[in-house]
Amino acid sequence: MYLKDFNQMVKCRFFDKEKGLDESLRYVEEVKTSGFCTQKDFGSIAVYPDNGELVVQINANKWNLLSDSVDVNYFHVYDKKLTTFRIFEQGKKFDLTYTSWWADRDDFDVDPMAASCEEENSEEDIFGYLKMLKENKEAANNLLGLWSKNIGQ
Repeated sequence: MYLKDFNQMVKCRFFDKEKGLDESLRYVEEVKTSGFCTQKDFGSIAVYPDNGELVVQINANKWNLLSDSVDVNYFHVYDKKLTTFRIFEQGKKFDLTYTSWWADRDDFDVDPMAASCEEENSEEDIFGYLKMLKENKEAANNLLGLWSKNIGQ
């Protein structure tokens, strides 16, 4: 299946659930996409439909994002310009602290009182996007339906 590259929305990558992301990029207009992906220093991240579930796959680990047993944390440590993302379920977890997407931006007003709820998180950071999907089940279910229709096309 093809997944849009989160950092280059006009491009996509082929994704295999077992092998991961293909390195080559294609323009989105050439294929139908079924989710989002990106490549980071630690590996790959993908969100896609699989058998009626909205799956988050980070390297080889998979979670059903819409399951009540899956917890997602996403927060900023403003004074250090760091962001932490965690996804976990019954002993299976992924935990990462990294430089915040806004750390070097002059146009971003740091607001610790916002408690990591800035709308831009889901637009600028794939982990912020995953947190938004976890909190907004209606949007997540709509995408699940749309993306499921595109698989295999």
